[in-house]
Amino acid sequence: MTKKQTESRFNRIVVVQNHFSSRSHEMGESIKDIKAKFGNQVVHLATHPSPRDTTDMLKSMVSDSDLVVTVGGDGTARTAVEALADPDVPAYNATLLPLPGGNRNDLPKQLH
Repeated sequence: MTKKQTESRFNRIVVVQNHFSSRSHEMGESIKDIKAKFGNQVVHLATHPSPRDTTDMLKSMVSDSDLVVTVGGDGTARTAVEALADPDVPAYNATLLPLPGGNRNDLPKQLH
């Protein structure tokens, strides 16, 4: 861990980014900031064309005490919610942080 990097209370920070979402690229600086601050704790997952594939990939990656940051629209956030809500996924204490990166961003607007 470099001098500028911070230790997080989370085991990992999983960033789920939908590169096809209309405003996802505007959040690029936020993603760079997260990576710079938390370094090797950050795992990046690009969404797949099929939402089910993204949900399945996230299910295999996420665990208890992880932070899941979504960068995309409401659909990207939904894939993360589906993964975290699966009773077979050991993510009971995982935290979801949806950042606005889509057209409407209803979920991030309601939460922030």
